[in-house]
Amino acid sequence: MNEYKRLMTKQHAIVLYALKSHDQRVVLLDAHHGKISCFIHNKELPFGAHIEYQLVQKRKYYTAVSINVIRMPFVIAQEDISFLHHVLELCYHFIPEGTCASDVFALVSFIYSSGERLKCSLSKKLYLSKLFILLGMYPEEPNMQSHHWQLLLTQPIEVILVQLADEAIECELNIWLRSCVQVHPLAHTFKTLGFLNT
Repeated sequence: MNEYKRLMTKQHAIVLYALKSHDQRVVLLDAHHGKISCFIHNKELPFGAHIEYQLVQKRKYYTAVSINVIRMPFVIAQEDISFLHHVLELCYHFIPEGTCASDVFALVSFIYSSGERLKCSLSKKLYLSKLFILLGMYPEEPNMQSHHWQLLLTQPIEVILVQLADEAIECELNIWLRSCVQVHPLAHTFKTLGFLNT
């Protein structure tokens, strides 16, 4: 009986974490499988890379093969590397292994083509608010006007960034984002929390 199962269709994923070793373990945000851990052999994957690959499954373990780096978030990394790290760190810690809807992958992928749309502090906080909403977190007592929350809940990020661009809601977003982050038991170890103080 063949112990190996190759998932022949090409998968797309973003590298959330990579441990440098001979048989490197990586944590990926996969468009279909969600957050998964797998091994790669004799290849280094850059943190934050958008890759195309195939999965080989042996029992409960995955190995990534036929890997191609599709995109790197060079623009956002040059503008604000801490924001990129913050997004990937939140995904790594808040998404349970094996779970994640494709809409979260689509939102994270938006960074790679965002251009100038994520340049200001407010747009980044709107982006993070949408991420937490997609992860199932909602404000218990929102201070913002209800139509703001309605936009965040129902609209894609492209619409949110346009319609809420001039709204004076950044202070409320700061409060809510901090409360979201602080529910995680390892929040005190996060390296990028300083971003929320800007």
